Amino acid sequence: AEHGVEAEFVGHPLADEIEPEPDAIAARQRIGVDTTRPLVALLPGSRGAEISRLAAPFLGTAAFMQQARPELQFVIALANDKAAAMIDSALRHVSLAEQPIRLQGQTRDIISAADVVLTASGTAALETLLLGRRMVVAHRIAPLTYWLVRRLGVSRLPNFSLPNLLAGRQIVPEFVQNRVTPEVLGPAMLEVLEDRLIDSDWRAQYEKIHAELRVDASQSAAASVIDLVLRNRRGEGTSNHATSDSRR
Repeated sequence: AEHGVEAEFVGHPLADEIEPEPDAIAARQRIGVDTTRPLVALLPGSRGAEISRLAAPFLGTAAFMQQARPELQFVIALANDKAAAMIDSALRHVSLAEQPIRLQGQTRDIISAADVVLTASGTAALETLLLGRRMVVAHRIAPLTYWLVRRLGVSRLPNFSLPNLLAGRQIVPEFVQNRVTPEVLGPAMLEVLEDRLIDSDWRAQYEKIHAELRVDASQSAAASVIDLVLRNRRGEGTSNHATSDSRR
């Protein structure tokens, strides 16, 4: 509105698909993990470049947590065969007393089953919010890209992860670039596991955001597009009208 762009909020289809408060025990049974031990989920992303930057620090974080809390069990969400191969390669360079479970194509169940999630920034963080799980968000980009981002002033934004952007403040811990290390992520994950560091009102914030996004996004978007077409036919449309969902 500030720049004269007409926009309409239509929610997010994931919020329509996901029911609040999934059954964690049922999810654990579906993915075949111990239902009595705390579970940590690692979501290092789906794109090759993303996984290449996050695999080592995420697995190092698992080793850090395992040393502090030997009873923890870990599961890694794999997007595809390429992701699995990259994680396998990274695992050869990390010393773990108990190897994490690796699962492909079961991300939603993995998140639902977890006590805490370490996730790449993006849709996975939003999905973790909608499934009502505590999380720490990490983001790493190419050094040159990060330099350009800083030069453009984008790094001065207070937050980058979707949960925090949607809340309008920081409700979950997020770490970027040089802070994405086991020495930083490990202690943060342990604190979040014990309901510290994360916002004390995180559950209520999650529920509020879920309700705001759950507005039948597909139908709302279709209706908005049809309305725009009809307006343009009547000569009422403007060149800078845009429909938008929550990701814009």
